[in-house]
Amino acid sequence: MTQNKEHQSAGGRNFRSPLVFLAVLTVIFCALFIQSFNPDKVVFSNDGPLGAMVAECRLIPEITTGVWADSNWLGGPEPTPTPGPSLWLRLVTNPVIFAKSYAPVSLMIIACCAYIFFWRMKFSSTACLLGGLAVGLNSDFVGTSCWGVCSQPIAFGMNLLALAALADISTPWRSWLGAILGGFCVGL
Repeated sequence: MTQNKEHQSAGGRNFRSPLVFLAVLTVIFCALFIQSFNPDKVVFSNDGPLGAMVAECRLIPEITTGVWADSNWLGGPEPTPTPGPSLWLRLVTNPVIFAKSYAPVSLMIIACCAYIFFWRMKFSSTACLLGGLAVGLNSDFVGTSCWGVCSQPIAFGMNLLALAALADISTPWRSWLGAILGGFCVGL
């Protein structure tokens, strides 16, 4: 049996497998979150209600410099959102699209981070694909994301990415670079 050498790495892993993984993940999440495509519905955003996101005090990009919630008589300050995947998604979408896509995007982030971790651990393409799907479809992460607390699965994903950065410490410069990248991921 002959294999095309230009599409394989030294470990026998196929370079097309990340694209297959993303395609399978996209199909699965489109099927799971099919109701999000309905323009009349916003589903799965209990802790991030659309009404609060479209309030004048929480409009983008003004919230990046500070938030003054004037919903009470005097109002009060709220913490400024930290720069990370949640804020980036909020900056490139409007509140309705954000509310519809935040849960599936957070699950895709953790699934991709798990895939990268398994790939850096030098697992086979099949193991990386199945492991990434298992993490992305984990009922704890799906339940948490659907409740609206999508930052928690994203944080777990960043921890997996930090572990992936520390996976290869064969030379001193790689260990320092891995530690810096790992610290950046944990900081996110």
